Amino acid sequence: FFDDGYQVYLCEHPTPAKRPQTTPQARANALSLLTGGGALFIIDSTAKRLMVFDPHNGNLVDPAFIELDAEATGTAIHAIVSANNSILISDQTRDVVHEYSFSGAYLGVFAPAGGANTAILDNIRGMSLRPNGNLLVTVATGANANAIAEFDPAGSYVGNFVANGSGELNSPYDVYGRPQSDWLVSSINNNRIISYNWANGAFLGQFAALSSFPQQIYDIANGNVLVSNFSGTVGVHEFTAAGAPVGVYAPPGISSYRGVYELGNGNILASTSGGVYEINRAGNLVATKYTGGVRFIELVQTLPSLELVKTVGLDSSECAATDSISVAPGTAVTYCFFITNSTGITLTRHDLMDSHLGVVLNGLNFSLIPGGMAFITQTAVITQTTINTATWTAYNPGPTDLFSSTDIATVNVLTPAISLSVTVGDDPSVCATTSSITAPIGSTVFYCYLVQNNGGLPFNQHTVTDSELGPIAAFPFTLNPGASAFFTNTHTVMADVVSTVTWLAEGNAYSASAQDTVSVIALRELYLPIILQP
Repeated sequence: FFDDGYQVYLCEHPTPAKRPQTTPQARANALSLLTGGGALFIIDSTAKRLMVFDPHNGNLVDPAFIELDAEATGTAIHAIVSANNSILISDQTRDVVHEYSFSGAYLGVFAPAGGANTAILDNIRGMSLRPNGNLLVTVATGANANAIAEFDPAGSYVGNFVANGSGELNSPYDVYGRPQSDWLVSSINNNRIISYNWANGAFLGQFAALSSFPQQIYDIANGNVLVSNFSGTVGVHEFTAAGAPVGVYAPPGISSYRGVYELGNGNILASTSGGVYEINRAGNLVATKYTGGVRFIELVQTLPSLELVKTVGLDSSECAATDSISVAPGTAVTYCFFITNSTGITLTRHDLMDSHLGVVLNGLNFSLIPGGMAFITQTAVITQTTINTATWTAYNPGPTDLFSSTDIATVNVLTPAISLSVTVGDDPSVCATTSSITAPIGSTVFYCYLVQNNGGLPFNQHTVTDSELGPIAAFPFTLNPGASAFFTNTHTVMADVVSTVTWLAEGNAYSASAQDTVSVIALRELYLPIILQP
């Protein structure tokens, strides 16, 4: 619709934005769960993505809520929400906890603050938050092995919550808190679930013993505890609150259990090395929810929020799929500002400020309902590399109910550039290595013209001119960034020739040129007088 000169598009199914890689509707459904009763986070450590499942029936809601960045593609195990309302992901092989925003932006290494430090974290798996917001992380190997490390809400290491080897802890896999009761830790090298003091992490005793390799722990509404057992007696093991065995649930054909959660419908959601499965306490498979190499299951919630996703592309008729693009100087690009309201209330006033474009919206009046989405585009000509930040603020008159969200887009302006090397020699089968030759008059020499694309843009038209010999060549071919090409030319020596060669390479509305000098010295016959002696 139109209002005050602005054109804003409200939509149920807009063009996909930069994150997720799935549909905006899938993301909207995931956000609705996250800001409502909660959603299940499960990581596919093989496909390198964080997925969202429904905690009531175990159905897959968003198969790519976050595509993990290159910085975070070790072996991701566990995703939880931090005290700062960001997403924390444990990386077993890179020995760090990564941090993401709910918009999918990679925020960097959260813990240890400053980057990987195997004297603190090495071979990490499960995580949990203390009531004070501090992060607990399992440490299996290295200098700080067999401990539960603790970090403050800024990611700084504050020491070990569970001391090294306390209670014979040996290769911990998960740490799970039962509020005001205790912390349960799975110890895989001695096949135990160990109990530690809720307030200070002191050893209390053994909770339960398993046959082999217990992984994730989860307690249910009646106080019982579920444990996902990877090997030995595989399956989901259930214990009473005191640790007495209740049952083992292992449908035929499913093995290598990793994660566990009790669904709202009373069945159990189990994750394994092969996928995500809904099973029941009769030991039957109810449904296969996903196939892939998945890890822990975590029920998470996020605070009500506004989410802005900013993208940039070349097509002015749609929102691009990425937040970064590389172009030639003077290219017109289109920015897309995609907003989602997950606050739970209708917001009727909107401001949008961009660090490069300036004021885009100022008090725009339109109703963005809970779960509603809208986007606005703006085209600009970019002449130099531009990294700009946009902030969308939504509120109601007063102002009241004020929410804001920020995102960044980058336009890299690439410089066209080439280099030229001209050599001359007397062998037609190879390019010479020198730029000068002396040759007899009437002989044949061979010029070699070697060009390389040193810039970031391709060229598709080429013209070569010699200051003495005139036009040499004009031809179309694609010379991509980093690529090189050459051609040769034959010349008959008649006189000295010192030439400046110019290679002009052209692309789409841009060009680059380079020069080199080459010389041919003509060798003339020398006649000497013959003096006869008497």
